[in-house]
Amino acid sequence: MPREERPKLERRSHLLHDVTMITFLVIAAFFLFTEHKAHLYGALPYVLLGVCVILAFVLWRVVKGPDSTNGNAGPGKSVDRKDQGPGGQ
Repeated sequence: MPREERPKLERRSHLLHDVTMITFLVIAAFFLFTEHKAHLYGALPYVLLGVCVILAFVLWRVVKGPDSTNGNAGPGKSVDRKDQGPGGQ
């Protein structure tokens, strides 16, 4: 076989390999998704519940603030210890 034809055959072989691999991966992804869709939808309520808990905790930390130790601090209220009198009130 002449030298000029080898690279052409190798390119064709690599192209065939790539197309075969991509086709296999697409088919595998299709079956993986269709077979496990019921399990994904079954876990969805628990995922949403977990997201709600995490979101509530994060928003509570943002509104209350990490420095606030006083339970009266809330939106629009700040606890400034400098402004408090000698009795702490």
